[in-house]
Amino acid sequence: MVKQFLSLEWKSFLRSASFGKSLGIKIFMVFIALYFIAIFLGMGLLLYPGLKEAFPDKDPLLIVNSLLFYWFLADLIFRFFFQKLPVMSVKPLLQLPIKRRHIVNFVLGKSALSFFNFLPLFAIRFVCFFLK
Repeated sequence: MVKQFLSLEWKSFLRSASFGKSLGIKIFMVFIALYFIAIFLGMGLLLYPGLKEAFPDKDPLLIVNSLLFYWFLADLIFRFFFQKLPVMSVKPLLQLPIKRRHIVNFVLGKSALSFFNFLPLFAIRFVCFFLK
């Protein structure tokens, strides 16, 4: 079933009226994603030593924990404005003889693999590395 959904997604991408424009935007978005990955990797690598150097009398873990609420709030706002929800791609699939639960599971899985879900992991992983 997933193979059929991926085939339909690929065909809709290739057969769209604005394929050239969409392709250019997607390539640009890949470069933006690589930029954000580099920024978050750098932040993850330099956050702990930078906080230790800037505040030698405080524990960097306590500083990060005191700002964690603002991190989540900024991440929520960032996702709200930039993450595209795959709701519009469901309407054509409802006409096909496919069970709705398969369609819903595919759309939820597709949104779970969004770039915005993996972006904080680049920073968190390296912060955890320094806290060992």
